[in-house]
Amino acid sequence: MELIIGRDAATSKLKVIMGTQTKLLGNAASVPMGVSRQHCQINIDGNGTGMTITNLKVANVTYVNGTEVLSKSISPQSKIELGQERYPLPLSDILEWVRTRSVDLTVLRHVWETYNSSLLDITKSQGKLNAVSRISSVISMLAIASGFLVGRSTDGNPVYWMLYGLAIVLTVGFTVVSYRNASKVPDQKEELNKWFYKNYSCPSCGHYMGGTPYDILSQGNCCPFCKAEYRRK
Repeated sequence: MELIIGRDAATSKLKVIMGTQTKLLGNAASVPMGVSRQHCQINIDGNGTGMTITNLKVANVTYVNGTEVLSKSISPQSKIELGQERYPLPLSDILEWVRTRSVDLTVLRHVWETYNSSLLDITKSQGKLNAVSRISSVISMLAIASGFLVGRSTDGNPVYWMLYGLAIVLTVGFTVVSYRNASKVPDQKEELNKWFYKNYSCPSCGHYMGGTPYDILSQGNCCPFCKAEYRRK
């Protein structure tokens, strides 16, 4: 995550830019002219624990804990001053704003993977039941075949009647199971979709992210609805 720090040209307030979002801090004319419009950049790593401040121009002056720097690692407790006038950067206020305007996008990865995995399990279960239900048809064909092998008359063909009876039992059994499954599967899918619609949403504004795959969604920089910056671990 990158933050551009500088002086707002219109108000001379401190201007912080994070992606598509802008925040003005302080009172009008509170930032001296020695702070340029794009004075420095603060890079924050994915988990928010590591930060680096870097001057954006050679002519800019930035102090960290009293020492002038071009680029240096900092912490939330670092004392940062900008320009020859040593304007004190309100780092804690900036980090608080960043925290409230950024979201951990990786929580949606688990939601997306769980949804697709569960949907695949339901589909596989349906496929297995359909495959097993064909056994009755196979047994019926075997019964017919036995009639040709043993003799065209089925009266004295116990194999025929055994297979034929088994086919009837299996057909009735699979029909009952298929009927129950036919009403069960739609309910399972409906419950799964309800869970997905509720949880596959922006952690900041709660807006449903649609059917956009996580891999594509994660390529963006911010929520398209509330513009909260994406933070990735």
